[in-house]
Amino acid sequence: MLLLRYLLLIIFTNLLMNAFAQQDVEFHLNAHLLQGKNIIKVKRDFNDPYLWVLAQNNEVFRINSIDNTVTNYTAFFNIYNNFNLIDIAGVNKDTVFVATNSPNVIAYNNGTIRFIGVNNGLTGNVHSLGVDYSGSYLDNLTRRIPSNHSISIATATGMHHYDYRQQVMLPGSSNVPTTVYEATYRAEMVRATEAGNFPGLPFNYPAFALSLGTYGGYLYYGGAYGTINTAYYTEYPARPGIGFMNFYWGTENGLFQNGTAYSNNPNSPQKHYLDGINVNKITSLYGLKSFGTPQNEGLIKEILLVATDKGLYFSNSGYGKFSTGPLNVYDFYFYADIGNIKINHVTSNNVVNTSPVCEDGVWVASVNGLYLLKPDFGKYINPQQYQAIQFQNQPFTVTQRDICSGTTTTATVNSISYSGNSIQWYKDGVQLPAQSGTDLIIDKSGDYYAVLYDPCSTFHVESNHLKVNVISSPTADLLYPDLIQACSGSTINLAIATNPNFQYRWYKDGALTGNITGSLNTTQSGKFKYEVSACSGNWISSKEVEVKFINLASPVINSDKTAYCIGEIATLSVNVSQSPDYDINWLYNGAPLAGKLNSTSISTTDAGTYNVYLSSKILNCTGPPSGKAISFDAIPTLSIQQSSNTTFCNGETVNLKATYSNGNIKWSTGETSDNISVTTSGSYSATVKTAAGCEFNQSINVNFLPNPVISIPDARLCEYSREQITLTAPAGFAKYIWNGIAGSRNFVTNKSGVVTLVVTDANGCKASESITINNYCKDILLPNTFTPNGDGVNDTWQIIGLSSDLSTLVKVFNRNGEMVFESRGYPTAWNGQHKGKKLPAGAYYYIISTRSSKQVLSGSVTIIY
Repeated sequence: MLLLRYLLLIIFTNLLMNAFAQQDVEFHLNAHLLQGKNIIKVKRDFNDPYLWVLAQNNEVFRINSIDNTVTNYTAFFNIYNNFNLIDIAGVNKDTVFVATNSPNVIAYNNGTIRFIGVNNGLTGNVHSLGVDYSGSYLDNLTRRIPSNHSISIATATGMHHYDYRQQVMLPGSSNVPTTVYEATYRAEMVRATEAGNFPGLPFNYPAFALSLGTYGGYLYYGGAYGTINTAYYTEYPARPGIGFMNFYWGTENGLFQNGTAYSNNPNSPQKHYLDGINVNKITSLYGLKSFGTPQNEGLIKEILLVATDKGLYFSNSGYGKFSTGPLNVYDFYFYADIGNIKINHVTSNNVVNTSPVCEDGVWVASVNGLYLLKPDFGKYINPQQYQAIQFQNQPFTVTQRDICSGTTTTATVNSISYSGNSIQWYKDGVQLPAQSGTDLIIDKSGDYYAVLYDPCSTFHVESNHLKVNVISSPTADLLYPDLIQACSGSTINLAIATNPNFQYRWYKDGALTGNITGSLNTTQSGKFKYEVSACSGNWISSKEVEVKFINLASPVINSDKTAYCIGEIATLSVNVSQSPDYDINWLYNGAPLAGKLNSTSISTTDAGTYNVYLSSKILNCTGPPSGKAISFDAIPTLSIQQSSNTTFCNGETVNLKATYSNGNIKWSTGETSDNISVTTSGSYSATVKTAAGCEFNQSINVNFLPNPVISIPDARLCEYSREQITLTAPAGFAKYIWNGIAGSRNFVTNKSGVVTLVVTDANGCKASESITINNYCKDILLPNTFTPNGDGVNDTWQIIGLSSDLSTLVKVFNRNGEMVFESRGYPTAWNGQHKGKKLPAGAYYYIISTRSSKQVLSGSVTIIY
């Protein structure tokens, strides 16, 4: 009954998972080794074909993964039966390290056993260990210390790194409990809790020792998450090393997943799989690595492998796939061929020294021995042709090419789609012997494709197809006479029979025209041909056909004069000579001129329009006409008038106006306007001339009278004494204007300055003069301060301009109106004293007056000490 329930559970689980899954692989049980033994750990060395196996009861085995030969190494470790062996890591076929449940690691090297323990700096009980394939590790999360030959040993006190070639412990161990979760040639993951705890939630901090750097993120544990047994990560392959990673960890509550971009936030996107099943180990398997690149997923697969207490589970591929967040979305499938037994450990098997990576199997460590599973991806590959081949230097969209007989084209396997070296080319479904390279040179028509083989398995896929058509060489016929003549302005069409499989191009005078159609239109003379090609670079040429357009010139009519007067004879000629190829035709006002055919010149006295054109004697072609209008002008009339009949004085302006019937005017002054202005006496003439050269002229005399002359000398006076003077102008003038006011010949003034006089004689002519009157009296300068302190500087009140005038009276008063100084004239400057005593500093007031003048000067002067 229990067995029946177990089988029903397996069937139901498979049905449920297949209802939603997109399975990528199925596994076939290839071998069952060490049957009946409880296999604890299985670790594959990736530098040679060997793997190391740790079984219960301290049993150690080495297996050759090529022929599955098992070698028992347990006897070498029997002397340590007092220890419990818990983990294993092989370096090569002769070197392996085994962890004990103590601060010791047993190192085996080609028959020699030694301890790595406290004496080597190892502290705390060993938890796990692994080979540092990446050649780098962290020193307390602060720096990376390179080492290509170290063993990572995780203990209850920290992470230690042992150089197995130098047999020394490397510096920089961490100081908190840690774990080696994964240590393979392409992924390393350790627990590093130096980073501390996320507030309110315990966590682990996994650090990745990668060739591109070290990256980390959070794994949650405790509570609903449980205790972490194992952890793993996958990268977004197209962008390695930038933190686009998925984290996975297994506990007694199943498999959990988050992404580095959100792993420090407990509310970020998470996934939970295999709920309630204890997970012991997580790793992954690559498949079909030859069929794509990190930038182009192609057919590449990455399958998660999960060892649990209830059997082995595997996922659909997550290679290069991301959902709306940084998380892959997985479905998991139960591997029923082993059964619902406890799987302790799992690792992938690879073929040594292959590029790209070739992982061809899975080693499963169970309580009932070691199983080898072989993956099969072919069943789940879309049967459609795989896009992998293309014409050289052409995109995938070009799937068919036409080539000329005798030429070749090359098909090539795109290295992005397939990087393996197992290729077989086919033509029309038949294998091409010895054609297994990445390039195929094709010279025959057919349907071509390649079969591409996976170096890790029997899987192979048929590529997309390319079709080649070999075309026979065409002929080029241009069925026209060697010479085609036409009138200028017409169009000649050259047409050929075309084939849609051919290419065409036209030439004019040996140069490509850009026309690639089956016909050519031209309006220009030249030699034309075309070329035809059935494939690129192989052209066949037609004969040349010359097209010649008769281009009759437009003759220019020339006249012996630009214009004519009535009674003259006009002579017209053309700039062409007589020719047997064309006729010269004359027209007068649109009608042919009798007797003038082929004349190169004519004479006429008739006004009108004359035209001439050329006509071909070969074809019915005429050239554009040329025309000329002839006119005969009448003799013009002319009269001149001046602006006034009165007399004019020198300096005035007279306007002269010409009135004429036709033509253009020119004055004796050189001016060409109808009106001119003159300012000097003389005879002025004008000539009117028509376009035909007909002239008429007339003249007029203009006389200007002289202006009067006056000369009055400048004068001077003393304004201070109010002196008056009289200015006298010459006698005999009709008017005298002084400073703009009419007066007599005399003018009286007591002011200095300029006096203007304008006189007018009996003819009305005027003259003007300006007389300057200067003031010969000196100015009076009155200082407003002085300093009578006896220092010899500015001790007296120095007034300039009074010393020579004895009629001047100077008086000084204080603020109370009391006079403190008085002087007739100013022979001696005031020293600031009154009655022999110094006056106090301050302002004093003066009054200065003279008998000869009514002017009184007053103001203040200040005494300063």
